[in-house]
Amino acid sequence: EEFQKLDYFVGMCGDGANDCGALKMAHVGISLSEQEASVASPFTSKTPNIECVPHLIKEGRAALVTSFCMFKYMALYSMIQ
Repeated sequence: EEFQKLDYFVGMCGDGANDCGALKMAHVGISLSEQEASVASPFTSKTPNIECVPHLIKEGRAALVTSFCMFKYMALYSMIQ
């Protein structure tokens, strides 16, 4: 909460059991649990360590690029019509 007050983006990794509040409060929450998807965080990884974080960042950037490309395509297509 202190870092969020200073306008920092906060990430939290946890098991989703005793740190549900922190996972929900963080800008990016990753539940490192071998159980089913945790409702406490937007992202869940079955690997019990933080090796999933770089992969998650790559996936997020790829999704952003894809969204921008689709927006450009739809805008251009509507201008041509």
